Amino acid sequence: MRSTALFLICVSTCQLMCFVLLFSLPFSAGRDTTAQALSWMYYEVMMNPEVEQNIWQEVDKLGTPTYEMLTKDMRYSNAVFLEALRLYPPVPRNLKTARESDVLPNGTVINAGDRIMFSTYAIGRNRVSGSIIR
Repeated sequence: MRSTALFLICVSTCQLMCFVLLFSLPFSAGRDTTAQALSWMYYEVMMNPEVEQNIWQEVDKLGTPTYEMLTKDMRYSNAVFLEALRLYPPVPRNLKTARESDVLPNGTVINAGDRIMFSTYAIGRNRVSGSIIR
C-alpha cells in the first residue's frame, strides 16, 4: 500500500491529472467550497486505508487518462468524493424562499413567499439516507 503522507511525491503526472480533473472541474464554481470538500475527502481517505487502496487500484488500471475515463470509469473514486460531500457538505445550511405554492411529499403545504431552512449536514447523517463508505 502506498503511503498517503508521500502522496505528492509518489504519484505520476498522469495520476495527479486524474485527481485534479475528477475532483475539481465539476466543482470549480467556488474555490472555498471546493477546497473544503477536497480536504474532507482526503481526510476520510487517510482514515480508511482500504478506501485509499481501492482508489489507487482504480487509478493504476487507467493508463493515460482521458476526461471520459475520469467521468465514467472512476466510479469508486467518484463515490468516495460524493460520500465526503454527504458527510461534510460545504454549505451545511440552506435557506430558500418559495416562488409559488406547493405541497411537500409528506403533505406539508408551502405557500408562495414562505421561507424554508434545511440542514444538508443533518440530512446527510439521517439513517434513511444510507452510506457508501461506512
